[in-house]
Amino acid sequence: MKYFSDQEINNECLAVCDGEFFECTKNCENSECSRKCFEELDVCENSCPCGADCPTGCVDCPEHPLCEDECEDAQLNNNEYQICLNEAIYELDFCLKTCPPEIGCHNSCYENYTQMLFMCPCIEQESDVFILVIPYYVDESYLQSGDGSSQISATINAPDNNYAENAAHALVNGKLHIFGGTSDDTKIARLDDCTLNELPVRLNEERNGGHAALSIENGIKALICFGPSGESRKTCEIFDGSKTVSTFASDSTHRNGGLGLYKNQPTSVGCGDEQHQKAEMLSFATGWISLPNHPKRVSEHSLVALENQSMLLIGGWDSGNDGARQSGIWQLKDENWNIIGKLLQSDVFVLVIPYFVDKSYLQSGDGSSQISATINAPDNYYATYAAHALVNGKLHIFGGQYDDTKIARLDDCTLNELTVRLNEQRNYGHAALSIENGTKALICFGNFGDILKTCEIFDGSTTVSTFASDWTHYHGGLGLYKNQPTSVGCSYETHQKAETLSATGWTALPNHPKQISLHSLVSLENQSMLLIGGADYGNDGADQSGIWQLKDRNWNQIGELLQPPYSGSAIYIGRSVYYFGNTSKAIQRLDFNQDENLQTVEEIGKQPSPFFFPVLFHTVSDYCI
Repeated sequence: MKYFSDQEINNECLAVCDGEFFECTKNCENSECSRKCFEELDVCENSCPCGADCPTGCVDCPEHPLCEDECEDAQLNNNEYQICLNEAIYELDFCLKTCPPEIGCHNSCYENYTQMLFMCPCIEQESDVFILVIPYYVDESYLQSGDGSSQISATINAPDNNYAENAAHALVNGKLHIFGGTSDDTKIARLDDCTLNELPVRLNEERNGGHAALSIENGIKALICFGPSGESRKTCEIFDGSKTVSTFASDSTHRNGGLGLYKNQPTSVGCGDEQHQKAEMLSFATGWISLPNHPKRVSEHSLVALENQSMLLIGGWDSGNDGARQSGIWQLKDENWNIIGKLLQSDVFVLVIPYFVDKSYLQSGDGSSQISATINAPDNYYATYAAHALVNGKLHIFGGQYDDTKIARLDDCTLNELTVRLNEQRNYGHAALSIENGTKALICFGNFGDILKTCEIFDGSTTVSTFASDWTHYHGGLGLYKNQPTSVGCSYETHQKAETLSATGWTALPNHPKQISLHSLVSLENQSMLLIGGADYGNDGADQSGIWQLKDRNWNQIGELLQPPYSGSAIYIGRSVYYFGNTSKAIQRLDFNQDENLQTVEEIGKQPSPFFFPVLFHTVSDYCI
């Protein structure tokens, strides 16, 4: 890895400190041991670049191992770069030697060599694509690189900050123009350098939203059509840089139906008001002509012309499906609509509260974003080794090293400690599970003595003891199998035992094939249960990547994680399991089909540090940010 800032080095250093802290605490059996681990953690963090002992980063401690630039003299010192380079050279040599005496083949070899080099660490590469984005608040404009490597604020001057709100845009003679919008529904403005200058010419119709603009006639004119109400939803006009003239109105309304080129002719599809599927194309000689209906009642999409004269329809809303968001990429080609792909999208967001509460973050389900979240708590270590579960839709945490009998509830963005306490001291190794349709939580196990087996039930206001398990299940977890609480394994007695809790007590289930613990248990709707990751104490505590399923009283391995983790946390949302690993930091998504058969495993990101047993909560996209 090549570091580009001292802050990145600091993050990596803190991750090392966290890993050492975990190794220190996992064998602690008393508070004095835990206290020493925390002291060692403070010393480690202070020594990191940008820490208390090195406040300005590597300038203060250049001798720190992480301050070395791994890409300096990479051809001599970076093993990963050398291996990657040698593989590229080998492929190039083989390709050239097998080429016939044709220059095209040799060029292809060098192109492949260049692409292979781009995959090597330390190779510098810059995007040659940059897009200026002007949102409805002009002062939030930014410049986006095509390769995703940079997003930089841009300064655009305009008469008003909401000058671009609901405006349509198109190029005319190489200049960006915007048309209509909320601030002035007949304006036409041109971007000169970094300023949106309003022109004296005006639109013929009021177009304050739902309209569209399109460059036509090789970019020397713009077509502006549609609007929010009445006949403006069909009308069109042409702007040539100095004046506007009306042209053919469409046959159907196309508010939020967009404009694109199909076979080099302006085309629109659908309507947000009348919620139809109609597509039509404008011939400047004769008017609008019907095209095949789109398969969905779509609107608020984007239309993009390709050089092969086909047209793409991307995203949008489907009014035939209660306005559901659409991820489809459709192509109109040879008078036929076909879906050719899907956009990445996320309607899943998980709040992650690690053992350092101030490191909380919001993770999107598609991996596209990871944003810091602000959670308030009595202490920064408040969630360390705490178990968690939902009770009446509210996230609760139980026990942990900070206070081993506490119960706290997340209200808005604050962990509020309740007056009710756990009956037993549960500072780590315990687990919690929502039961009875989420109205209660079962909290079981711990790290010493009889607590290794005990259980209690919390109903939101009181705790009552219930059946103790027959076997110890320190770090054995809790999940639902056939709708009954179930635990598997133990890192203390290192056994394979599985058992389930019913109204009469705990009942034995088939042993797991491994002496497993530190895994995650996840319930599926088909009443089976997954066991994900963990450590195998029959194999010297080796990390496990297996995805196991207990179904019909049989254990079967149904897949593998991409990276073997333990001491992680998992949550099931929709038809996907999101697993937040500790040792590898990998965040992995396991996707299932409607029958809950495993389809794919994908890494969607990494935790900022190797946080063990993070608290997870399914929430909304702007929660506590």
